[in-house]
Amino acid sequence: MINTLRRKFILVSVSTVTFVISAVFIIINFLNYNNISSRSDEVINKFKNEPILLREIIENGTENGSRGIVSSDKNFYNGFFIAQITDYNQIINIYNRDNSVGIVKAKEIIQEALDENNDGGYIDYYKYGYVDYGIEKYIVCANVERELGIFYQFLTNSIIVALVIIIVISIILVISSKKIVEPIEINYEKQKQFVTDASHELKTPLTIIISNADVLEMEVGKSKWLDNIHNQIERLTHLINSLVAFSRAEERENLIKNNFSMTNLVKSRLEDFQELANFKDKEIVADIAENIFYSGDKQTIMQVIDILLDNAIKYADDNSIINVNLTSNKKSINLVVRNKTEGIKEGDLSKVFDRFYRLDESRNSKTKGYGIGLSLAKLIIDRHKSQIKAYAPKDDEFIIDIKFLL
Repeated sequence: MINTLRRKFILVSVSTVTFVISAVFIIINFLNYNNISSRSDEVINKFKNEPILLREIIENGTENGSRGIVSSDKNFYNGFFIAQITDYNQIINIYNRDNSVGIVKAKEIIQEALDENNDGGYIDYYKYGYVDYGIEKYIVCANVERELGIFYQFLTNSIIVALVIIIVISIILVISSKKIVEPIEINYEKQKQFVTDASHELKTPLTIIISNADVLEMEVGKSKWLDNIHNQIERLTHLINSLVAFSRAEERENLIKNNFSMTNLVKSRLEDFQELANFKDKEIVADIAENIFYSGDKQTIMQVIDILLDNAIKYADDNSIINVNLTSNKKSINLVVRNKTEGIKEGDLSKVFDRFYRLDESRNSKTKGYGIGLSLAKLIIDRHKSQIKAYAPKDDEFIIDIKFLL
């Protein structure tokens, strides 16, 4: 249990750290990209807001190479090329003001931008947009390779830094987790020791009480008071045995898994419980599929089946039917136990797996239950990495459904 708790602590901590660091770096890179996009938009907007500049650059090609001519930042320079186009997006002329690209490549980029039929966007490392100058229509493509290069480099560095931070923190958490869960481990060991010690300490006085009650019964004969003593001793003995069984189950971290016939196991347990059900004026009706095999701890699985059948026989209504179904598919083996129980309300009943929880105190007081059996069953199913659920599809009907995952 402690190792499981430690693993969950590490998993949750690493997941939280990963989420926070990822969120921080995503926001930073988003803002960085947004800033670069805004600055590159400035080039396009410069032509849109000052269309006369477009004509000056086309007619005076020697001026357009000056730094900052289309940006408020004097150190921010973008090469660009401009194409005059028709209303049907046919290229008339291309004015190339970018030394890094030839006229053929510029034409390909312009044509690709025209084919997208959008108001603006990116083609390779070029940001494009449309500008109207009188009756003339132009498309402007600004070179943003340097800016996007800086962004992608920062993005790569961010990923590397984030991974290094996550790995370092994960290592620290793995090393320190033992120290962190140590107080819990100490308290847990004390709790287990208390249950064990208390169980042994209680058995001695119970044995003496039983002996004295038997001797007293031999001397004075049967009486309702002596019957009450025997009943309460039986209840306490059952409680002590349940607590010890639960404690031992929690201690077992590793399961001894073997391949066995689930079909035969369920059938054998039904045979043993059928007599008890008949004695309690209840009937077990089973539908067990053949040739179902499972790899797990057979002894603990048998314990789960016994708990479910015992629980159903105890709490099912008198003269009612208990249905037991075993089926399988490619993903799981399904064991379902269904019985009628007066007073159960429709809905989820997962609380029955809590230790010492009982649905109806007045009813359960007559059946000598302590609410430990189903919690033990859930513990065993969880150890097998499978699923168990309890619910009422309608009032007065109780179902426990187990999926043994394959």
